[in-house]
Amino acid sequence: MPTYTNTTRSQEFIKFDDTVDWSEQGRLPAGSMISPMENPFFSTKGNEVEAIHKIETDGNVIYRLRRVDQSADGETGFRGNFPQGANLISTVEGEDDGPLTLRFGTPVAGVGSQFMGGTLAKPFTAVLRVYERSSNGALPAHTVEVQGIAGPNETPLFIGVISDTAAIVRAEFDTKRDDPRGFAIDSLRLLTDPSAGG
Repeated sequence: MPTYTNTTRSQEFIKFDDTVDWSEQGRLPAGSMISPMENPFFSTKGNEVEAIHKIETDGNVIYRLRRVDQSADGETGFRGNFPQGANLISTVEGEDDGPLTLRFGTPVAGVGSQFMGGTLAKPFTAVLRVYERSSNGALPAHTVEVQGIAGPNETPLFIGVISDTAAIVRAEFDTKRDDPRGFAIDSLRLLTDPSAGG
C-alpha cells in the first residue's frame, strides 16, 4: 500500500515536478466561468486534469467554477495574498456545495496548492482528500487539514500530500465548513515521479 506524507510550504517547489496553470496559456481570462465543456486542463507534462465543482440549489445541480486573478484591490479578481496577478480557480459559491474535484488522466504520486478562504478576516480549515479509486463511492486514501485566515495581509497556506507510489487518480480540495464566498487555489502542484518526492 502507498505511504502518504503531508507537505509543507518549504517543500512546495522541491517536492513537486509538474504544474497546472489555470489560465491554460491565456485561453481562460480572469472572470471566465468554467463549465465541464471547458475541461480538461493540462499540466506542463501533459497530464489531463478535469476540474469539477458541483452546487445544489433548489433541487437543481449546477457546475460552477471561476477563473480569477489575484488582485490587490479585489475589484477585478480575488483579494487574497497570492502573488500579484497569479492565476487562480475559485469555487465562487461556497454554501451547499461540493468540493473542488480534480480527476487525473494519469495517476500521480502527489498533489498540492496554495489555498485561501474567500471571506476576508475569517478563519478557515482547508481540506485535501486524495483517492486511489475514481468511483464516487470510494473512500479517501489520505486526508490532510490545515488551518488559515483569509485576507490580503495573510499568507496563503499550502496544503499538499505526496506518496511513494503514483496511485492518486482523484483529489478534492474543500473547506471544513462552507464559506459563502467559497475559496481559491493557486497553480496546482503535482508529483509525477515518486522518486523525486523523497
